[in-house]
Amino acid sequence: MPSQKTLDNLAEAREQRQINNEGPRGPKAEEDFGFTFEYSIDTEELYSRIREDNKKLVRMKALILPLLEELNKDTNKPMIKWSNRKTILDGIIREINEICP
Repeated sequence: MPSQKTLDNLAEAREQRQINNEGPRGPKAEEDFGFTFEYSIDTEELYSRIREDNKKLVRMKALILPLLEELNKDTNKPMIKWSNRKTILDGIIREINEICP
């Protein structure tokens, strides 16, 4: 029979794994029907992707808001006079396609 010290050490290790959400072999994502799915997350890569996506959103906002503000200027007019709009819209469409290919 194991000593009390050994049992205490095993219990402490089990509690620590539960606190850290780890299985006996390391981190675990989920347990279902006795199966354990282990994973590892590269947080630096995740944060890098989040920063890139945020930069894309800022660029999209800079393209879309001026367009909407221009369209919202005179809402009482039945028609919008916007000379050279094809060139402007083509440029905006091209930039959006570059941001989100």
